[in-house]
Amino acid sequence: MKEIHISELDHVDDKVSFVKDLFSDGNLDVCFHYESDFQKTQLLRDIIDIIADTCWLDDKWRRRIVLIVDELNNNAIEYGSKAWDMNKMRFSFNRGDETTLSIEVEDSWAWPEAKNAHAMELLQAKKISAWFDNHTSIRWRGLFMIIVNLVDTLYFKDSDTWWLVVWVTKIF
Repeated sequence: MKEIHISELDHVDDKVSFVKDLFSDGNLDVCFHYESDFQKTQLLRDIIDIIADTCWLDDKWRRRIVLIVDELNNNAIEYGSKAWDMNKMRFSFNRGDETTLSIEVEDSWAWPEAKNAHAMELLQAKKISAWFDNHTSIRWRGLFMIIVNLVDTLYFKDSDTWWLVVWVTKIF
């Protein structure tokens, strides 16, 4: 897996070529490190958009992948890490019998009310059983609302080196 600190990409003039060089045989396996700061997420969002385009995803799915990454990162920044802590995002795209996309976001679990994997599973069960049926938001925002409706699987796990990992997969 290639490891890239997102700030390294500030100085890359041709980001499309940079992203294409990350692929090997049409597959991608990369881990981005980035500071827990909303201002840093625009560059990550731009890179993910280029990756999704390079993966030959249609416009609808390209926008959805950016939305998924946005929601995962926003939650890590807002609820898991303190300002300027390091977060990680692993992005894998593999073509085989099935084309599989996997995205993992790992926060530092330093926020005072950060949840572990078990607490997130309980929260997910509560929201799905009670909230989805009666949800009236026009925007349908939030981790569970967006993610559950767009991906095939949503997992939570506790990490040995960092803390909470939120992991999604989508099979195309």
